[in-house]
Amino acid sequence: MVCRFLWPKRLRIVARLTLPPPLRSPRKVGSGWNPRHVFSDGDGVIYAVQDNGDLLWFRHEGRADGTFSWASNEGRKVGNGWNFKQVFSG
Repeated sequence: MVCRFLWPKRLRIVARLTLPPPLRSPRKVGSGWNPRHVFSDGDGVIYAVQDNGDLLWFRHEGRADGTFSWASNEGRKVGNGWNFKQVFSG
């Protein structure tokens, strides 16, 4: 797709947009999740807070193509004491 933005005769800007391929139907990429909170840090990194306050780190290696591919079969414990009412990433 080519978009053309034309201003007064001396100035002309042409922008080229590259659109991603059409989205496919949803795919199952994980199972067995039952955390209290889940949030993402981007680039496939997902954190999960368990009921006991443990913070687990996951990395979805199949994020580009939607495959069931993770850096590890188990979440890596990276913290404890995460007994908060709400959590978020920023």
